[in-house]
Amino acid sequence: MPLPRRLSIRSLLMLPVVLTAAVLVLVSLVIGLRSDTAQAWVAAEQHSRAELARLVVVAEREATVHPGLLDELVVLTTTDARVVHALILAPDGRVLSSSRQAEHGQALRSLGSVQPAWFDGLKTGGPARVLVDQAQQRLVLSQAFVWPAAPGAPRSLLQGTVLLQLDLAPTLMALRGASLQQRTWLLGWVALAALLLLLAGLERIAVRPLHRLRDAALA
Repeated sequence: MPLPRRLSIRSLLMLPVVLTAAVLVLVSLVIGLRSDTAQAWVAAEQHSRAELARLVVVAEREATVHPGLLDELVVLTTTDARVVHALILAPDGRVLSSSRQAEHGQALRSLGSVQPAWFDGLKTGGPARVLVDQAQQRLVLSQAFVWPAAPGAPRSLLQGTVLLQLDLAPTLMALRGASLQQRTWLLGWVALAALLLLLAGLERIAVRPLHRLRDAALA
């Protein structure tokens, strides 16, 4: 019965090097994906804050005069694939403008996709409220605005509200796929180059001296 073939010295030295390189590539991929995902969240929030601020400014001026302009702006906001819902509420809690035509004129509590708690405590002049749902990969932003008064009337005490909902799931999925492909290709070449350099160094530092010792012992 033939004895099992033993691994050569070169193979024994290569094994930990290859495993270490694989671990380093995997760790680099995970770190890179996390960094790209975090940047995507930041970019989405910055964009949605800018869109929310634009809607608030226009609504404060045109809500009672040119509501059709608000309809156009709301639709324009949802041209960004991440924005899945945008609406503006009047002081009585009814939908003044929405990216979903069927919601126009409906009461807030009748909207199944909107939680009334998202609007609780909002005050005019206050900052926007940002709710982050990492599990569902969603962002919800809401902000109150001063309802425009009738011409010649004093400043209104009423307030309306603007809401934006963003779904980042498709964006993050596409980002991860592209990032993984790009980083895997780059890191693969870097790891291969590093592996070849390490093997060349091991050949000179360890393998050849060990071979000479073995040959001297067998002589």
